[in-house]
Amino acid sequence: MQAATMQMDVRELDSAIATIEVFVRDFEPGLLDARGAVRAVERFAKVTHLGQAGTALAVQQVDKTHAYRESGARCAADWLARKTGVTGASAFRAMETAEALSELPATNAAFRAGKLSEAQAHEIAGAARKDPSAEAELVAVAQRGTTMKGLKDRCRRVRASAEADDAAWAQRLHDQRSLRTWVDPDTATCGMWRLSPDKGAEVNAALDAETDLLFRAARAVGGREAREAYAADALHALITRGPRKATGATLIADADIAEQGYAKPGQRCEIPGIGPIPVTIAKQMLATAKIREVPADPGQLPEYFTDRRYYPPWMVAWLDQQYPVCGVVGCDADFHLEIDHVVPKSEGGLTKISNLWLICWYHHRLKTNEGWKVTGTTQNWDLVPPGTGPDPP
Repeated sequence: MQAATMQMDVRELDSAIATIEVFVRDFEPGLLDARGAVRAVERFAKVTHLGQAGTALAVQQVDKTHAYRESGARCAADWLARKTGVTGASAFRAMETAEALSELPATNAAFRAGKLSEAQAHEIAGAARKDPSAEAELVAVAQRGTTMKGLKDRCRRVRASAEADDAAWAQRLHDQRSLRTWVDPDTATCGMWRLSPDKGAEVNAALDAETDLLFRAARAVGGREAREAYAADALHALITRGPRKATGATLIADADIAEQGYAKPGQRCEIPGIGPIPVTIAKQMLATAKIREVPADPGQLPEYFTDRRYYPPWMVAWLDQQYPVCGVVGCDADFHLEIDHVVPKSEGGLTKISNLWLICWYHHRLKTNEGWKVTGTTQNWDLVPPGTGPDPP
């Protein structure tokens, strides 16, 4: 009876797939208006998510019954990679995600409902298995339309908070350092590295500084290549010639963390652009890093306002820690964020904490030149198109 039921389920799946195949075959996107096109993308995305969920769940039975051996595959992940046309690493990740779902009811339900992609479910599962109490919040974050980068950042914080042994975490980061290079089919040299957060931050700072120098020099003579191209040139220059500009990692940490040896809930010990780090590593950085002590309570900041564009160092530090990414909801840009006056200076806006936020250059341009306006409250601002949302604050 059970086998017949399962066979019926597969036939129902075949019927559903046939319906989708016919729809896609006859699909004419040019006949859709703007709203219809958005709805179509949303529904196709749900179909994709449902397919990923069904595949991840079904392959568990393929593994359990050893059905993959019939095709000569080494393992179920190898078989899945061949069947779906993905890499072996992606196939293994899908199986790992499905295995974790039995312990994560909220993630399981959202994944089966097509509300999460396999990549989202994998990130949530990895963090929630370390801290089950965070599962529901992470699922909600993903369903709010947060970008993959934003979800990964949140999951990284959950994992960091759940680390029980700070010294062991730091040692693991050190032990797992690696560098690998290879030559691709076009004879280009490629590489991948893994560094502890302190050393990685130093490398990133040096790369950013050299890239900026090369980028500006190229623009001055009419160069218009992508920043990634100049970053590749910067890597070569740093290795073969050395840095032209002094740089260093920036550590944001509450003052008493070093003495405690660990971070209490709500305390910050992190590197901007990387996230929370072990206090053990932070203590090693104290002698050489540029340290910024930022109070958790904005009420402890100095009272300061001016009609000029002067930002005291403590104000910049506060904005940096308050906005690790662009302040616009849903934007995860974290490179070269710009200080913006919520109420523009041209309209009497002052330079003060309650009237400032950090946004990316693109959203800054929308606000300045295309009429987009700020809505929300202090430290909870958002940007909306002209003609939508409440009046500006």
